[in-house]
Amino acid sequence: MKVALIPARGGSKGIPNKNIIDINGMPMLAYSITAALLSKVDEVWVSSDSDEILEVSRRYGAKLMKRPPEFAKDDSSTESVILHFLKQRKYVNTVILIQPTSPMILPEDIDNGLDKFINDGYDSLFSASKTNDVLLWNSKIQPLNYNYKKRGTRQTRKNFTLHENGAFFIFNRRLFFKNKNRLGGKIGYSEMPYWRSFQIDSREDLANVKKLMIAKI
Repeated sequence: MKVALIPARGGSKGIPNKNIIDINGMPMLAYSITAALLSKVDEVWVSSDSDEILEVSRRYGAKLMKRPPEFAKDDSSTESVILHFLKQRKYVNTVILIQPTSPMILPEDIDNGLDKFINDGYDSLFSASKTNDVLLWNSKIQPLNYNYKKRGTRQTRKNFTLHENGAFFIFNRRLFFKNKNRLGGKIGYSEMPYWRSFQIDSREDLANVKKLMIAKI
């Protein structure tokens, strides 16, 4: 069974109640829930320590899992949340981990990822934006992904970089219990447009994403 899991902790420091803050008329979390419900996944679950977040999730159609306090600390890993979920839901074969902080995700993003995951035989997969127009240097002022003496143009550069945008990850149960990690084995990626790849971690992010959503959706 293909199940979407949305981890949504209550204790946000940068933006209080970030996961349910209003974005253009809907709680942020609702965008991820809605996209997942309209995709090819079989079930959509929200894991949270917050009763308020769980109630919002219920209103938008998600199934609920109350997260124990030990998995909701500032230093709790997402992997610990996945492990808790899979131990409670032994029928789940494929997990689609969706971040509530990426509200511009669409159902077709999830479906494209699932199709690629299944058809290409991946063990795990992440969403990404792809570019050959981001030229990277390290702290020693050394180029990482291009030769500045042969700069070329975007149209002529053959190499590209992937930005893991954090919107979603797909992985199978067997791999996760083997590695205790969402990524491993044969890893693939599913491309999303750059302009829909922004996560909300600050108030500046929130303001920018609100504008993008109004302009593009």
